[in-house]
Amino acid sequence: MKRRYSESDSGRTENIFKKDFEEALQTIRFTNGRDYHFIVSSTGIEELYPMHSEYEGVNLNKTRDITGKHVILDKLETVTKHSEVFVEVYWPNTIIQDDKGSLHYSCIKPFQPLNWFIGTSKFLNTIAFETW
Repeated sequence: MKRRYSESDSGRTENIFKKDFEEALQTIRFTNGRDYHFIVSSTGIEELYPMHSEYEGVNLNKTRDITGKHVILDKLETVTKHSEVFVEVYWPNTIIQDDKGSLHYSCIKPFQPLNWFIGTSKFLNTIAFETW
């Protein structure tokens, strides 16, 4: 992504690059379509969330999981201190219809040129559904 950003046409605006990149990630799915990438801005705004587009454009800094942990704010604070992070929160799992929250692991890396954090995640209780 860094290479593509640095090679992008100098006349191309940052907003156009963001839109193009979001559109490209929007369609990428893995693990039989259950898993995806997400993008959060450094201010806590959900830029891309393919499974719950209603969160896109929303600042989720104050959102907490069922244990009281900040879902986004804690991730941003940790990834700001380190170059990449692996974090866990409890989040509603629509795959198994668990609205209360299932243990959810995320791996996140910063993308400095756009002040983004890009990640992917996995619900612990959906691993049983996977075919290897």
